[in-house]
Amino acid sequence: MQKINNPEQLIEWKQNVLSKRPLYKKTIVVSSGTCGQASGSLQIIEALKHELEKRNLEKTIGIKITGCHGFCELEPNIII
Repeated sequence: MQKINNPEQLIEWKQNVLSKRPLYKKTIVVSSGTCGQASGSLQIIEALKHELEKRNLEKTIGIKITGCHGFCELEPNIII
C-alpha cells in the first residue's frame, strides 16, 4: 500500500475503497463474537444467506457479521 502523505490522498483513497464496496439498500447485522457463536449465530448467518438467495435478495440486502455488541446474555443479536 502506498503511503498517504496529505489529506487529499486520504480522501482519494477513501473514495477508491468505497467505490469497490457493494451498496445495499438494507443490511442485516449479526453479532458473532464468541458469545454469539456459542448461542448459534453461525447457523443463523447461514440460514439468512440461504433465505436471501432463495428469495433472490442477495444483491439488495447485505449481511454484515460483527463481534460482540456487549449484550452477551441476549446473543445472538440481529439488527436490521
